[in-house]
Amino acid sequence: MLALTAVLIFVVSTSSENAPKMWGSRVIGKPSGPSDTMSYEYNDNYRTVLINDSVLGTMSIKRNQCMLWETKPWGEPCNIFPGYVNITLNNVTAQKIMEMDEITARPRVASTTFFVPHCNFTKPAPGEVDVWTSFPLSRFVKDTPWFRVDFAVGGANYDSTATFDINATSLCFWRGTKLLHKGAEFCTDMVKDESADLRVFRGVFPRKTNISRESFAFAGLKTALTVSIDYSQSGISPEVADCKQYAKVKDLSTLVATMPAYATKTSTRNNSKTTSSGPASMHTCRAIIALLLIPMVL
Repeated sequence: MLALTAVLIFVVSTSSENAPKMWGSRVIGKPSGPSDTMSYEYNDNYRTVLINDSVLGTMSIKRNQCMLWETKPWGEPCNIFPGYVNITLNNVTAQKIMEMDEITARPRVASTTFFVPHCNFTKPAPGEVDVWTSFPLSRFVKDTPWFRVDFAVGGANYDSTATFDINATSLCFWRGTKLLHKGAEFCTDMVKDESADLRVFRGVFPRKTNISRESFAFAGLKTALTVSIDYSQSGISPEVADCKQYAKVKDLSTLVATMPAYATKTSTRNNSKTTSSGPASMHTCRAIIALLLIPMVL
């Protein structure tokens, strides 16, 4: 295990020039100043919400500028292209989260960008999502038959609810550590991490070959995050090298997985089972939902 970890960290430090291209969720560790230019998957149904300790507002793009509420300059250059958008923000400390949502018949959180100075992740409140558990928030799994993504909420002994969705389809629902809705074989009870004061869902997923991208969304009481899954690229997310410069290093051996027990009991067809039954699709703060109903570009 130690040898594997060392090899993976070595790969991160020596192959940044071959790093996969990011298009979704991420952690930004830069402590101050403007952001680098960030590329995101985008279409005309997307809306962007900026959040600090509360919702700041929606962000649009006008004349190559990012604008908060269409009136306040928030960054440049910002540009819209077919299928994607480039965003540069003036100040990485002006917001804590940038959430991109796709407003369709079944709205979904497409990506979440967390601004964490020096990658100094804070402990979540009881019932709220833990970003560090799911880090890195972009996964490139082309060469991995099975991969693991962990999700957690604060409070090992807290009896709050949590949900897990893929592309706006509700699949797993928990209260406390108990799984109450199983919409896919990979849904399992959470486990308690008493030392970190967390409840953790250790999801093991099969690589899909019929699609290139997905968004895995996990929500606690008031907070949510997404992990962007890329089936067409391989490698380690640039987030890892970014946080490594601030001495924040994670055991990357947890990103890969062997075939889980459920796969030996069910067909490949059932491994990718989805359902629209059960609890409602992943919730977001009411204030954010209200903002998203306001017509706006980006």
